[in-house]
Amino acid sequence: MGGFNATYGWLGLNITRRLLEHADKTANGLVAHDIELPMGYHRVTPSIADANGTTASHTFNLSVAL
Repeated sequence: MGGFNATYGWLGLNITRRLLEHADKTANGLVAHDIELPMGYHRVTPSIADANGTTASHTFNLSVAL
């Protein structure tokens, strides 16, 4: 998981450690449980780097409602 990174919001706050505290490594990647988000819109960008330093990322926009 050394090449994994996750940021939050337009400021790009690093949430990697907090996300990994709730994640389980599976054959297909990571599965996170018991993640709490307040109501509103959230932008999360996970990224992964391989041994050559090539990085891939994708931004997810989440909407949390009651």
